[in-house]
Amino acid sequence: MTAFRLEDEARGFLAAIVESSDDAIIGKDLNGVILSWNRGAERLYAYTADEMVGKSIAVLIPGGQLDELRGVLARVSAGQRVDHYHTLRQAKDGHLIDVSLTVSPIRDATGTVIAASAIARDISAQKATERALRVSEERWRSIIDSAVDGIIVIDEAGRIEAFNRGAERLFGYRAAEIIGII
Repeated sequence: MTAFRLEDEARGFLAAIVESSDDAIIGKDLNGVILSWNRGAERLYAYTADEMVGKSIAVLIPGGQLDELRGVLARVSAGQRVDHYHTLRQAKDGHLIDVSLTVSPIRDATGTVIAASAIARDISAQKATERALRVSEERWRSIIDSAVDGIIVIDEAGRIEAFNRGAERLFGYRAAEIIGII
Protein backbone atom coordinates (compact mmCIF):
# COMPACT_ATOMS: atom_id res chain seq x y z
CA MET A 1 0.00 0.00 0.00
CA THR A 2 1.24 3.45 -0.83
CA ALA A 3 1.37 6.29 1.68
CA PHE A 4 -1.10 8.20 -0.50
CA ARG A 5 -3.64 5.35 -0.36
CA LEU A 6 -3.26 4.99 3.43
CA GLU A 7 -3.75 8.73 3.85
CA ASP A 8 -6.81 8.61 1.59
CA GLU A 9 -8.29 5.71 3.59
CA ALA A 10 -7.64 7.56 6.85
CA ARG A 11 -9.42 10.65 5.47
CA GLY A 12 -12.37 8.49 4.40
CA PHE A 13 -12.52 6.87 7.83
CA LEU A 14 -12.54 10.28 9.55
CA ALA A 15 -15.28 11.50 7.21
CA ALA A 16 -17.35 8.40 8.09
CA ILE A 17 -16.93 9.14 11.79
CA VAL A 18 -18.14 12.72 11.31
CA GLU A 19 -21.12 11.62 9.19
CA SER A 20 -22.22 8.94 11.65
CA SER A 21 -21.98 11.14 14.76
CA ASP A 22 -25.15 11.91 16.69
CA ASP A 23 -23.66 15.32 17.48
CA ALA A 24 -23.93 18.17 15.02
CA ILE A 25 -20.49 18.72 13.48
CA ILE A 26 -20.23 21.89 11.43
CA GLY A 27 -17.24 23.36 9.62
CA LYS A 28 -17.26 27.09 9.02
CA ASP A 29 -14.87 29.73 7.80
CA LEU A 30 -13.66 32.51 10.09
CA ASN A 31 -16.57 34.73 8.99
CA GLY A 32 -19.10 32.10 10.07
CA VAL A 33 -19.96 30.81 6.59
CA ILE A 34 -20.83 27.11 6.78
CA LEU A 35 -18.47 24.85 4.82
CA SER A 36 -19.68 21.43 6.01
CA TRP A 37 -22.79 20.09 7.73
CA ASN A 38 -23.14 16.48 8.94
CA ARG A 39 -26.22 14.29 9.47
CA GLY A 40 -26.16 15.05 13.19
CA ALA A 41 -26.60 18.74 12.31
CA GLU A 42 -29.49 17.80 10.01
CA ARG A 43 -31.19 15.88 12.84
CA LEU A 44 -30.59 18.58 15.45
CA TYR A 45 -31.49 21.67 13.45
CA ALA A 46 -33.75 20.14 10.74
CA TYR A 47 -31.90 21.91 7.91
CA THR A 48 -30.29 19.79 5.21
CA ALA A 49 -26.66 20.27 4.19
CA ASP A 50 -27.87 21.67 0.86
CA GLU A 51 -29.86 24.34 2.71
CA MET A 52 -26.98 25.36 4.99
CA VAL A 53 -23.63 25.01 3.22
CA GLY A 54 -22.64 28.48 2.01
CA LYS A 55 -24.96 30.25 4.49
CA SER A 56 -23.98 32.06 7.67
CA ILE A 57 -24.06 30.16 10.94
CA ALA A 58 -25.99 33.19 12.25
CA VAL A 59 -29.14 31.50 10.88
CA LEU A 60 -29.02 29.27 13.98
CA ILE A 61 -28.46 32.05 16.47
CA PRO A 62 -31.50 33.48 18.25
CA GLY A 63 -32.00 37.23 17.96
CA GLY A 64 -29.91 39.27 20.33
CA GLN A 65 -27.06 36.74 20.55
CA LEU A 66 -24.99 37.74 17.54
CA ASP A 67 -22.32 39.25 19.81
CA GLU A 68 -21.84 35.73 21.17
CA LEU A 69 -21.05 34.49 17.65
CA ARG A 70 -18.59 37.32 17.05
CA GLY A 71 -16.85 36.54 20.35
CA VAL A 72 -16.53 32.83 19.62
CA LEU A 73 -15.22 33.48 16.09
CA ALA A 74 -12.69 36.00 17.45
CA ARG A 75 -11.39 33.49 20.00
CA VAL A 76 -11.11 30.72 17.41
CA SER A 77 -9.42 33.08 14.92
CA ALA A 78 -6.84 33.76 17.66
CA GLY A 79 -6.21 30.02 17.89
CA GLN A 80 -8.23 29.42 21.06
CA ARG A 81 -10.66 26.58 21.61
CA VAL A 82 -14.08 27.15 23.18
CA ASP A 83 -14.98 24.10 25.28
CA HIS A 84 -18.47 22.94 26.29
CA TYR A 85 -20.08 26.34 26.06
CA HIS A 86 -23.80 26.14 26.96
CA THR A 87 -26.02 28.30 24.80
CA LEU A 88 -29.21 28.33 22.73
CA ARG A 89 -29.59 27.65 19.03
CA GLN A 90 -32.65 27.89 16.81
CA ALA A 91 -33.94 25.02 14.68
CA LYS A 92 -35.55 25.42 11.28
CA ASP A 93 -39.07 25.46 12.78
CA GLY A 94 -38.04 28.26 15.16
CA HIS A 95 -37.89 26.30 18.40
CA LEU A 96 -34.91 26.89 20.67
CA ILE A 97 -32.49 24.11 21.55
CA ASP A 98 -30.17 24.06 24.56
CA VAL A 99 -26.76 22.97 23.25
CA SER A 100 -23.27 22.43 24.54
CA LEU A 101 -20.81 23.74 21.95
CA THR A 102 -17.16 23.01 21.46
CA VAL A 103 -15.58 25.18 18.79
CA SER A 104 -12.01 24.46 17.68
CA PRO A 105 -9.66 26.17 15.26
CA ILE A 106 -8.78 24.30 12.06
CA ARG A 107 -5.21 24.97 10.94
CA ASP A 108 -3.51 24.53 7.59
CA ALA A 109 -0.15 22.80 7.11
CA THR A 110 1.69 25.95 8.25
CA GLY A 111 -0.32 26.25 11.48
CA THR A 112 -2.41 29.21 10.34
CA VAL A 113 -6.03 29.14 11.54
CA ILE A 114 -8.17 28.89 8.41
CA ALA A 115 -11.56 27.71 9.69
CA ALA A 116 -13.46 26.43 12.71
CA SER A 117 -15.04 23.15 13.66
CA ALA A 118 -18.12 23.30 15.89
CA ILE A 119 -19.55 20.29 17.67
CA ALA A 120 -22.99 20.82 19.17
CA ARG A 121 -24.68 18.39 21.53
CA ASP A 122 -28.35 18.71 22.43
CA ILE A 123 -28.61 19.18 26.20
CA SER A 124 -32.29 20.15 26.23
CA ALA A 125 -33.30 17.15 28.39
CA GLN A 126 -30.55 17.92 30.91
CA LYS A 127 -31.58 21.59 31.09
CA ALA A 128 -35.26 20.63 31.48
CA THR A 129 -34.32 18.34 34.37
CA GLU A 130 -32.30 21.13 36.00
CA ARG A 131 -35.25 23.53 35.66
CA ALA A 132 -37.67 20.95 37.13
CA LEU A 133 -35.30 20.33 40.02
CA ARG A 134 -35.05 24.09 40.71
CA VAL A 135 -38.85 24.42 40.70
CA SER A 136 -39.18 21.43 43.01
CA GLU A 137 -36.54 22.87 45.35
CA GLU A 138 -38.30 26.25 45.39
CA ARG A 139 -41.65 24.56 46.13
CA TRP A 140 -40.08 22.51 48.94
CA ARG A 141 -38.46 25.62 50.44
CA SER A 142 -41.74 27.52 50.22
CA ILE A 143 -43.64 24.74 52.04
CA ILE A 144 -41.01 24.45 54.77
CA ASP A 145 -40.71 28.23 55.22
CA SER A 146 -44.46 28.83 55.38
CA ALA A 147 -45.23 26.04 57.87
CA VAL A 148 -46.52 27.28 61.24
CA ASP A 149 -44.77 24.48 63.11
CA GLY A 150 -41.04 24.52 63.68
CA ILE A 151 -39.32 22.36 61.08
CA ILE A 152 -35.64 21.44 61.18
CA VAL A 153 -34.12 19.34 58.40
CA ILE A 154 -30.94 17.47 59.30
CA ASP A 155 -28.69 15.60 56.83
CA GLU A 156 -27.19 12.15 57.40
CA ALA A 157 -24.11 13.68 59.06
CA GLY A 158 -26.30 15.55 61.56
CA ARG A 159 -25.83 19.02 60.01
CA ILE A 160 -28.82 21.33 59.95
CA GLU A 161 -29.89 21.91 56.33
CA ALA A 162 -33.11 23.83 56.88
CA PHE A 163 -34.50 25.80 59.82
CA ASN A 164 -37.83 27.45 59.13
CA ARG A 165 -39.48 30.54 60.66
CA GLY A 166 -41.47 28.37 63.08
CA ALA A 167 -38.21 26.89 64.36
CA GLU A 168 -36.76 30.41 64.65
CA ARG A 169 -39.70 31.43 66.86
CA LEU A 170 -39.54 28.22 68.87
CA PHE A 171 -35.78 28.12 69.51
CA GLY A 172 -34.82 31.79 69.25
CA TYR A 173 -32.15 31.34 66.56
CA ARG A 174 -32.16 32.77 63.06
CA ALA A 175 -31.74 30.25 60.21
CA ALA A 176 -28.55 32.02 59.05
CA GLU A 177 -27.01 31.39 62.47
CA ILE A 178 -27.83 27.70 62.67
CA ILE A 179 -27.74 26.18 59.14
CA GLY A 180 -24.69 23.99 58.66
CA ILE A 181 -24.13 23.41 62.40
CA ILE A 182 -23.93 19.86 63.71
